[in-house]
Amino acid sequence: MSERCIIGYGVLGKKIFEVLSLKQKIKVYNRSKQKLKNLKPSQKFNNVDEVFENCSVIIFLVKNEDAIKFYFDKLKNKKLLKNKVFVNLSTISHISSIKFYKFAKSHHSEWIECPTLGNPESLANRNMPFLYSGKKNKEVIKMLNTIGNVKYLKKIEDPQILKIIHNTICANIMVCMADAFLISKKNKIENKFLIDMLLNSGFVSPLVKNKIIKLKTDYSVSFSYTNMLKDLKIFDQSNFNYSETLSRVYKIFKKYKKKTKDKDCSFIIQKIINK
Repeated sequence: MSERCIIGYGVLGKKIFEVLSLKQKIKVYNRSKQKLKNLKPSQKFNNVDEVFENCSVIIFLVKNEDAIKFYFDKLKNKKLLKNKVFVNLSTISHISSIKFYKFAKSHHSEWIECPTLGNPESLANRNMPFLYSGKKNKEVIKMLNTIGNVKYLKKIEDPQILKIIHNTICANIMVCMADAFLISKKNKIENKFLIDMLLNSGFVSPLVKNKIIKLKTDYSVSFSYTNMLKDLKIFDQSNFNYSETLSRVYKIFKKYKKKTKDKDCSFIIQKIINK
């Protein structure tokens, strides 16, 4: 029972599995087996009970807290919940973080919150940042350090609070950029002048550069509109109502829900520019 497994084989789960499997033994499991069809039998598990029976470290990289709960509920042999290290890389509510921590503890297991602030691009450069809270597990930390860097926080809920703040700020930057392009458009200023200003300003950043690139391309998915909307909803429902500016971002994104497909979340810029 010394193996490790990633549960979740989406865009980021697949990338993290591919990188980790180059240097260490790790397997993957996904609810939809179709996604795993190109993997060797030795690289994957066939069912949830297999995962919990054979693995001491189980990493969650799934949609939300409901998806995590789904796997706990689906487990037939509840005794297999004992003596495990659960590592959550998914974005969930900070309230759920506390609940899962208590749940793991009740089964004599560890719950580590470790959402990432990065994306596939940062993973490719091996500098993906992880917000870590929970017992410092040497095996887990060593594994995460092979693909990025670990930032330690005190309370189990702190990483998820910072993660949804982070994503809401990113979303707000996109809204502000969209407003800037819209103002330029209304005043008949060519985009190239605004882009030049954005790329040579005091607030230029990897995010701003990435969004400029996305504006010029077909918006291939790196962080989807649906995922961003999900994270903004978490922020909206977290009762951070003392935040006037960030509280409005979810409402703006939600307005375009039925008008766009699940493209890169940068797509919101184009939707606002063209309104």
